[in-house]
Amino acid sequence: MIYFDNAASGGYKPDCVKKAVMETLEYPANPGRSGHKAASAAAIKISQARDNAIDFFGCKNGNIIFTHNCTASLNYAIFGGLTMGHIVTTAFEHNSVLRPLHRLNLSGNITFTVVYPDLSGKIRAEAIINAIRKNTRMVIVNHISNVTGAKAPIEEIGEYTKRAGILLLVDAAQSAGHTKIDMQNTGINILAAAGHKGLAAPQGVGILALEKGINLQPIILGGTGTQSESPIQPDDLPESLESGTVSTPAIAGLNAGMSWIKEHFDDINYNIYNMTQYLYEEMIKIPQVIVYTPKGEFNGLVTFNINGLTSGETANLLNEKFDIYVRSGLHCAPLAHKFLGTQKHGAVRASLSYQNTFEEVLTFLRAIREILKNI
Repeated sequence: MIYFDNAASGGYKPDCVKKAVMETLEYPANPGRSGHKAASAAAIKISQARDNAIDFFGCKNGNIIFTHNCTASLNYAIFGGLTMGHIVTTAFEHNSVLRPLHRLNLSGNITFTVVYPDLSGKIRAEAIINAIRKNTRMVIVNHISNVTGAKAPIEEIGEYTKRAGILLLVDAAQSAGHTKIDMQNTGINILAAAGHKGLAAPQGVGILALEKGINLQPIILGGTGTQSESPIQPDDLPESLESGTVSTPAIAGLNAGMSWIKEHFDDINYNIYNMTQYLYEEMIKIPQVIVYTPKGEFNGLVTFNINGLTSGETANLLNEKFDIYVRSGLHCAPLAHKFLGTQKHGAVRASLSYQNTFEEVLTFLRAIREILKNI
């Protein structure tokens, strides 16, 4: 089996992550809800993960909220931070951004402008800046596209939004763990990240990182372990945004994953970059293959189609005949496919991670050529 679907969910979990999860399962207590030793041990694990995430994302003096995935983090940020005004976003956004914006727009609360990539397939900071209006409240940008792998110029965008007093929300689902992110130095006010992709964590945990002074309205109300006598949701962070029981095993795994990523960051991403570059350069040599990933954007994925086959047909052939797992379809990002002209059948995405090898890339390329012989 060759797992090339890491952009959907990372296939490799280091031993330290598995160990952290299993150790936490030994004391299945609810952190912050009881005073006994097991609950205290769980609370300490959560606190350690929070401190680690603050350091990992350069969120000094800010707050880390644990959610159940990146979609939840983005929903918290959008529904909890927007009541009116204008939003600027991009065609590369995931439906976890587009659908909340559409709902707010239909309710009459906000308007939004979608910025499309240029002809090279990249989002430009000037296009974002030119779309900003007097009543723009927030800019929402996908750091690395889950469709093409194109990277947005976060630093340039953040420099402008910081001067203009506009909130910058960054979707780091694909970039966290693969690109060093410092919220303070890049002007990011709110950052959403997935644990189970580039951070090597198990599924079931997301991160919402908030710059100091950012206060979101909670969209889920309930038990926080604090001020239980009050019918009103507490205002204090992180409790106000973490109603109910958090996933201690997943968060402990995330903590271990972030530490492992920090220790091996250069080696991990050097290998991913080189494999992606090689795969891209070999794929563009094949006449029957259309590659959608922009040149030079070697961020772990290569998206393509084969002439004469739908993306689903290609993915099924790779799965059934070669035991290679990729993702086909629209990747929950319909406007990106509108830009690419692939909105009818989508595209095939091969996404690499640390556990993949050049031998697997060569096997993948042989499989593509074998498929082409039979169509």
